[in-house]
Amino acid sequence: MLEARNLFFCDAKLGPDGGYRDRWVRVEAKPIPFYFPNWPARVAAARLHDFHHIASMKQIGPGKRKSPPGKLRVAARVIMRRAFLTLVRSAPG
Repeated sequence: MLEARNLFFCDAKLGPDGGYRDRWVRVEAKPIPFYFPNWPARVAAARLHDFHHIASMKQIGPGKRKSPPGKLRVAARVIMRRAFLTLVRSAPG
């Protein structure tokens, strides 16, 4: 799983840790990019979103679409499903 995530970071040019430890997040908005704080909640959401890319075989960038091995894809889907169910169960009301 970590190998697939590291390949995703490399292909997407996100750095070795995916930008999780960066203080600011850069967003390429044409014509002027902007930055916003990389809060812990955003990092948590980004981690789940990165597994989404691995599970659905999507990569950021033109023409970069790779299929991870079947076991990795299944493991990523299981993690996403468990995270979603945990979120639903913890919702108030």
